[in-house]
Amino acid sequence: MSDAAVPLAVAAFNLPTRFEYGPGVGERAGELVAGLGAKRVLVVTDKGVVGAGVLDTIRKSFEVSGLKVEVYDEIVPNPRDTSVTEGARILKSAACDGVVGLGGGSSMDAAKAIRAMAYAPGRINDYEGFFKFGGLRPPIPLVEIPTTSGTGSEADAWAVITDTHRCYKMGMGDPALAPDVALVDPKLTLDLPPLVTAGTGMDALCHALEVYVARGATPVTDALAIYAVELAARHLGPAVADGHDLEARAGMSLASMIAGMAMSNCDCGIIHSMAESVGSLYDVPHGLAIGAFLPIGAEYNLASRPAKFARLAEALGRDVRGKHGLEAAREVIAALRGLRRNLGVPTPRELGLNPGDFEKLATFSVQNMSTPGNPRAIDETGFVALFKRAYEEHDCS
Repeated sequence: MSDAAVPLAVAAFNLPTRFEYGPGVGERAGELVAGLGAKRVLVVTDKGVVGAGVLDTIRKSFEVSGLKVEVYDEIVPNPRDTSVTEGARILKSAACDGVVGLGGGSSMDAAKAIRAMAYAPGRINDYEGFFKFGGLRPPIPLVEIPTTSGTGSEADAWAVITDTHRCYKMGMGDPALAPDVALVDPKLTLDLPPLVTAGTGMDALCHALEVYVARGATPVTDALAIYAVELAARHLGPAVADGHDLEARAGMSLASMIAGMAMSNCDCGIIHSMAESVGSLYDVPHGLAIGAFLPIGAEYNLASRPAKFARLAEALGRDVRGKHGLEAAREVIAALRGLRRNLGVPTPRELGLNPGDFEKLATFSVQNMSTPGNPRAIDETGFVALFKRAYEEHDCS
């Protein structure tokens, strides 16, 4: 049986989140949040979203619906454990009965963690790993409103928070973190700068690609993931070229959301492990780190899932007619390197990596919770070799 055949195995799929998708749904935020029973909401966001005027639009919707609003806008890329602690303190002191994550993945992940830690004992650092919250959802609603198209955080039950003591990005996955409602409005992404659009788009593409070939993939995650790859391949370039192309923005919002749905039921792999390790040590934007390591991580996994990689090559627009096995699968690498080059996403060397850090980065990568889901096993020595190869690669293909 090929690795693309229907598996004769038991599989489960769960989505605790309700989705509202389409241009303009953000204008209904107040109505939907009020419908969940909230009267005073904490909006978790960042100063970029505030400065761009996006918060004003959402706040107006809340006020029309009679909601009181508290704003915590101190979230930064690669959100900190200290921000989660402060956000949970504000939520409790202001007696908020609802949380809204407004922004990119950092704000949405922080919103998940803040809501959880307003009711859970200890510190967010105590909850690294799988199912540490016991699956018990907090008693107040969480609504996620993405302003980027990449992280899929609005659709999943994951959060990644930086442990500031260890300089390490902690991953945590638990149904308790899943939002109650996701409002996905592509109009909120229209003013996203080109490089941010490129980086977040590469993140969405990577979610879909890694889930499609992961150990835990199922027929349902396969269907979602391959469609997300096709959407990203079709719409990412146009969205970067013209940020006000609403069709391209809508396609990327959909790709991000659908990839997030798949990821909520299947973890990623070593590309995310490497990117998060680099994000921990260098504090670079997550999407750019993902784009930097996407080709080399995919290349490492080719032999483990050749039929699936051949299908990915087709989804990415490569012509694999007359090619079989690894020859067809390798077309994925040419597609990813070409995409990275065309979008202006930096290579690992261009990110400013220091070869002297490769062993530490490898240690972080082995410890990352996404590594066990990778289709091909890898140890610390293997990660060091991959970081070296990534540092030396270029996009001439």
